[in-house]
Amino acid sequence: MTIPYPWLSLLRGIFGLGACLVVLEVALHSRAIRSKLPLPSPYYNEEILLRRDLLRDYISENGEPEIVVIGSSVARSNLDAETLARVTGRRVFGLGFSAFPPSGLKLSWQKLWSKEFKTVPMLVVAFREYDLAVSYDGMSEALLSKGRIERGWFHPDAVSPFEKLGLTETRLATHYGSVSKALSIARAPLLGSPFVTGPLGTRAYSKGIDANRLKALQNSVVKIDGTKIGRHIGEFVQASRSFKETYPGRMILALSPGFEDIWESKASRVKTLELLDRRMRAAKLLCFVGTDDTFCSDIENYSDYTHFQAAGAMRFSVQLGEFLRSQWK
Repeated sequence: MTIPYPWLSLLRGIFGLGACLVVLEVALHSRAIRSKLPLPSPYYNEEILLRRDLLRDYISENGEPEIVVIGSSVARSNLDAETLARVTGRRVFGLGFSAFPPSGLKLSWQKLWSKEFKTVPMLVVAFREYDLAVSYDGMSEALLSKGRIERGWFHPDAVSPFEKLGLTETRLATHYGSVSKALSIARAPLLGSPFVTGPLGTRAYSKGIDANRLKALQNSVVKIDGTKIGRHIGEFVQASRSFKETYPGRMILALSPGFEDIWESKASRVKTLELLDRRMRAAKLLCFVGTDDTFCSDIENYSDYTHFQAAGAMRFSVQLGEFLRSQWK
């Protein structure tokens, strides 16, 4: 059986294109070739694109935000931008992303978000207590500087394993203007985004904790032992200071408290936060730790041991907003 000429030409074109892509992918693994190309920019998956569009829409309608909140998922779910704006009297926007490592905040701001602003906003860096209990990953920053960050920004249910492999492991997909950006632009209008946020970039979790969920959380929680994290706090403070030294505006860190059960003991938590306060002061960093024991022991504030539901997010945002208002210059 002979293949008709039009189909034969199409097959040859497909195989030829595939061969060219393979050659290009192999070539991009050469440092000599990559050094001549623009810096890899993997910041363009669907979450980033949609959030950037939200930010640009906000700026066009309201002007640039005067306060910007960045960080991992706690910057998105534990802070309510509308409440912060009401309490501070300032324009507020949230740029928190799930699973985003503290080691990537400086680079993401410098390489992506700073380009969206003409003026320098007050920057609020939200972090959680678990961030104090793990070693600061210097290797993570080295990878981020080379553009290898998509893995941390993909929602676990957003893409298939095959799609994730293609977007995170191939050189073609991690260069600016390439496959990753093209697929992301095409993906959002068709499938929507699993990343849910409000128009100001924040949204608390809606799911509360009932008795069954609480039991499941208690069985899975990783306890924080405050007697073993002194070195980790030092690393976290050093990384935060490095960020502050390169940021031209005001930067304030904000600790988002976890539910009390994540700590081995109340004394351990108190001791750890006292150490954090001393280290922050020594590094000349301004850090908000404003919640009291009643907040951390009230399960109605939480959706899980780290993230707030709406009641907790608004309560925490009022406290933080009052602090930010007092620091405004």
